[in-house]
Amino acid sequence: MRVCLFGAGGKVGSVLASTLEAAGHEVVDGRVEGPAGCDVAVDFTQPDAVLANATACLAAEVPLVVGTTGFDADALDRAAREAGVPCFYAPNFAVGAVLMMRFAEEAVRSFPRAEIVELHADTKVDAPSGTARATSERMGASRSTRSGFPASSRTRK
Repeated sequence: MRVCLFGAGGKVGSVLASTLEAAGHEVVDGRVEGPAGCDVAVDFTQPDAVLANATACLAAEVPLVVGTTGFDADALDRAAREAGVPCFYAPNFAVGAVLMMRFAEEAVRSFPRAEIVELHADTKVDAPSGTARATSERMGASRSTRSGFPASSRTRK
């Protein structure tokens, strides 16, 4: 596959680029070449770049995978649905993080209060992280079906 990668020089993007190439895929730098002619695009950039990158992908009818957090995911969802182009967004791709979100959603049904505490390096761009936000949203949605207790979120650097 020909993969348009936005954020190839970043922390995740650099690992992803080499892994995709080792698997036999052709990786193009989204900033340089754009998504036209690609089979799929992947975005691991900055929150302020996602929607512009997505707009280019949707205009080129290139399906998109987004791992960046801290942007308006609802706007991305609306744009992708309107364009009729597949788009997958995940605030975290780690199996452990996905399971933690699921467990937190289940646990909140049994506990009257919950708190999310996360620790990051000073270089972390979005705080609270997309994972913490998604966990809080899932906990809040689950809790609204059982009680009026709010979930809280706190971030430490």
